[in-house]
Amino acid sequence: MKNSYSTTTLHEKKLPILKPQIKHIILLFTLLLFSASISAQNISYRNLTTKDGLPSNTIYQIKQDKKGFIWIATANGLVRYDGKRKTINLLG
Repeated sequence: MKNSYSTTTLHEKKLPILKPQIKHIILLFTLLLFSASISAQNISYRNLTTKDGLPSNTIYQIKQDKKGFIWIATANGLVRYDGKRKTINLLG
């Protein structure tokens, strides 16, 4: 006659696997937290044209330096834009 008692020891027991519904809830909660942090950022932009002082509306490259100035290479010269003071300085 076989013994009907379990012979599994404490070390042999496996951890329970999460049900798919719980996995989906955890994923949804994580995505909601991530999207809330992204939407909290205030992103703004400003279009600059020749009316604002650019030497040309043709832009070849835009870079930002460590001091925060935006450097704009246009068809008619290099420009340094100070976003805080809203000033444009033609350098070339």
